Amino acid sequence: MTHTIPTRLPRPKPARVAWAITLLLLVAVTRPASAQPAKKDCGGATPTHICKAFEAAPKANVADATTQAVIAVWQKLEAPFGSLTGRSTGLVVLGAAARFHGKPFPPAAYICPGVPPVVYVPHTLVERVLVQKKYPEDFLAFVIGHELGHRANDFSADGCQLAAFQRPGQGHSEEELADSRSAFFTAIAGYSTRLLARTDLVSAFLAEEFHVRKFGLEKRRKALTSALSRFEPLEQLYQTGITLALSGETKAATRVMAFAEERIRSGGIPVPEMLVGRAMVLMMDAAQLAPWQAAANLPVPHQHLRCAPIFPGHTALAEEPEARAGVRGAMGARDASRRSLLTARKLLSEAGEMGASPFAVSAAQACVSFYLGEPLLAAKYQAQADKLAGSGTPKSVRAALAGNRALIGFLAKVIATPAPPTTDPKALKRWGAALARNTKAWRAHPALSAMVQRIKLLPKSAAQQAPALATATCRNKRLAKGLKPLQLPSAALVRGPPGVCPKGWKRVHSLPRPDVAARSGTQHGVTTCAPADGTAGVRWVHVSLPQIMSPPMPAIDVRMRIIDGRTHPMPAFAAWPCICDAGLQSVGVNDQGLAAWMVSCDALGVEMGVVFVGPDGKIRRLVVIDSD
Repeated sequence: MTHTIPTRLPRPKPARVAWAITLLLLVAVTRPASAQPAKKDCGGATPTHICKAFEAAPKANVADATTQAVIAVWQKLEAPFGSLTGRSTGLVVLGAAARFHGKPFPPAAYICPGVPPVVYVPHTLVERVLVQKKYPEDFLAFVIGHELGHRANDFSADGCQLAAFQRPGQGHSEEELADSRSAFFTAIAGYSTRLLARTDLVSAFLAEEFHVRKFGLEKRRKALTSALSRFEPLEQLYQTGITLALSGETKAATRVMAFAEERIRSGGIPVPEMLVGRAMVLMMDAAQLAPWQAAANLPVPHQHLRCAPIFPGHTALAEEPEARAGVRGAMGARDASRRSLLTARKLLSEAGEMGASPFAVSAAQACVSFYLGEPLLAAKYQAQADKLAGSGTPKSVRAALAGNRALIGFLAKVIATPAPPTTDPKALKRWGAALARNTKAWRAHPALSAMVQRIKLLPKSAAQQAPALATATCRNKRLAKGLKPLQLPSAALVRGPPGVCPKGWKRVHSLPRPDVAARSGTQHGVTTCAPADGTAGVRWVHVSLPQIMSPPMPAIDVRMRIIDGRTHPMPAFAAWPCICDAGLQSVGVNDQGLAAWMVSCDALGVEMGVVFVGPDGKIRRLVVIDSD
C-alpha cells in the first residue's frame, strides 16, 4: 500500500556543542571498541536516489494544525510500537511545496533507513485525509502503521534496510506482511481496522491513487482480512486463560496464555494486554511459594494472603475500538521525557542481564530514578553502587557518587517537606533556613550546595538564579609558565556523504558504507578517518544526523578531532586553569575515574572541546570540536 524507499532527511544545521559533549561522554564511558557489539551490515538497500529528494524537500510547519494532527496519530501508533518492539522510528511531514522530479510526492507514506529510520508523510496524503476528508483518520493511522510494519519486517534493529532475501517476505510479500502488522498496530492504537476492511477502503485507495492492478489488490485485501480474522480467536484465548487463572487452575492458565502470546508474536506484534495477562497469571501461579513469605517469617499462618490482580477486561483486538479511540492522546514534553527515562530503565535492566558492569548499571539506575522523582528507589540503587564501588574506586568516581547521593537526599527532603507557596514569605524563609541547616549533606555537590545557599535567602530575587557549574581553579601559576598553544593535527572542514575524509586523511570506517550511501543517495551517517601518513592516536570523526519532527530531534552536524594523550603528550591538566580563566567546566566522570571537562581556551588553541583527565592528573584524551 505504501513504499519502502531508502532515503534520509533534510540537510542538517550545525549541531549545538552540548549535544556533542553528550556524545563524547557516552563514548568516554563505554567499553573499548573491541568489546562493542558489531554493527549489522547495511547492504541491500534499494538502488534509488529518492532519498536525496526527501532530504531536500521542504518540511511542513510543525505548528500547523494539520501537521499536529498527523503527529498525534503518529504518537498513538509509535508509542506501542516502540514499547513492544524496542525499535525507534522518526516522523517527518513534508510541506506542500515538496516535489519529486517536479511533481508532488504521491499520497502515500515512505520509510527510510537511518538513525533512527524515518517515516515521511507527504502533504498530498495529509490533504486527502485531513483537509478534503476523502479518507477517514483511521486510514491515515493504517498507512502509518503499514510503514511501522515495514520497520519491523524489513529493517534491522539498528536501522539498516535488509536485503530482500533477509526479510520475512523474501522480497515477494513485504506489502502484505506490512498490511498484516499494520492491522495490529492500528487496533492497539484505538483505530478501527475493521472499518477499513468493511468498506474495502485500502483496495479503493490503491486502485484510485496508484492504479494497482486487480491481482495486487486482491492479495492485499486477503492479507488484511486474514489478519483481522485472527483477532477474535486470540481474544478468546486471552479470556480463557484469565478464566482458568481466576478459577484456580493456574498451571493450565499459564500454558494457555503462553500459547496465546506465541500466536500473537508469530504475527510479529505482541499485544500489551496479553503480556500483562500472562505476567499476572505467572504471578498468581507463583504466589503460594513466593519468596516474601520466608523473608517475612511471620509467627502465624499467612499463606492465604494474596495480592489482588487487576486484569485488563479485553485486549485491543476484542471489538470495534471507537470507544477507545480518544484514550491514547498525544504526549507532551514531560510525558515524552518520562517515556525516555522508562525506556532507559528497561535498557539498563537488559544490559545488566547481559553482563554489563553491575556498578555502572546501579549508578545509572540511581540517576534514572532520581530524574523520575523516585528518591526511595534512587537511594536503593545508589546504595548498590556505593557497595559495588570498592576500596580501589578512583577519587573522581567517589566524588561523583557522593554528589549523586546528595542530589537524591535533597530530592527526598523536598518531597517530604515541599516548599510553601511564595505568597507566604515567612514560611518560605523558614523552609529555606531548614534546608540550609543540612549544609554538610549538600556539600558533596557544589552546584546543589550553592543553590541551597541561595534558597536560604528566599524570598529575595537573588535566590532565583541558576546554580553555577563546577569550574577548575588555578592552584599553582608557575605550572603555566611558558605554556603555548597545543600543536594539533589539522583537518579541513569537508562536506559530503558518509566515507568522505579531509585531504591527508583516510577512511577507517563509516556507517552506512560508502557504496550503500551512494546507492541510497543519503548524505548522513558517521565517518571516522585517520591520518594518511599513519600517525597513531589521532582520529577525525564526522557525525551527520537528520532532523525529524517526532520525536523532536534536531539535525546534527559535528566534526571532531580526537587526540590520544598517551601518543601525543600534553601539559599536566593542573596548569590549564591558570591560563584558561573560566574556560573549564566539569561535565562528568566515567567508571574508570576519567573526569571530563568542557574546554574553551584560546591560549591553548582550543575554541571548544572536551578533555578527559585521569586520576593522576594526566590528560588521556583531548577532543576538539570543529565548527564551520
